[in-house]
Amino acid sequence: QDARGFGLRYAEALTRKLYANATPKLCLSVREGKASETRAGMWYQAHAKPAGCSKGVSTAGFCEARTRLGAVGCVAGVLLGVPLSNELTLLLGLAGALVGLSAPKRAVRAACKQRSASAQRHLSEMLEVVALGLRSGLTFDRSFALYGEHFTNDFAQSCARAHRSWVLGLVSRE
Repeated sequence: QDARGFGLRYAEALTRKLYANATPKLCLSVREGKASETRAGMWYQAHAKPAGCSKGVSTAGFCEARTRLGAVGCVAGVLLGVPLSNELTLLLGLAGALVGLSAPKRAVRAACKQRSASAQRHLSEMLEVVALGLRSGLTFDRSFALYGEHFTNDFAQSCARAHRSWVLGLVSRE
């Protein structure tokens, strides 16, 4: 399946809801509009593009997801610990909060690793297709576009998106 773990899928859904003002903002930094200035926000901005989730999940959505999942984890830990003892209630509440807070971060890391592995696995076939196209007289643009058109893996889709972006003049080739 896809490496977009629960934390990223939830953050993506929250991003859509936050932009539509369909959900209240629980995270203080999101309410003040300073999510990108927090440590978690800066970490996300540095890791979102390599993970391929910068378009679907905003920094505010990421921070809001961390806050909400941390609260849910804390409540779940407390509920599990209440029948046992006060000390265990405190420890399980803390552990649940930490697991919830780290879920979106772990999902971004997993997506980054999967994307990197996919690029390493499929780079050689992309180079083969482009080289074959160039040897048969096609331009680099057309050879590169062929790879994106005829292969269905994540790397080919990323290449096709990059090609469309520079053909439309949205980004430079560099």
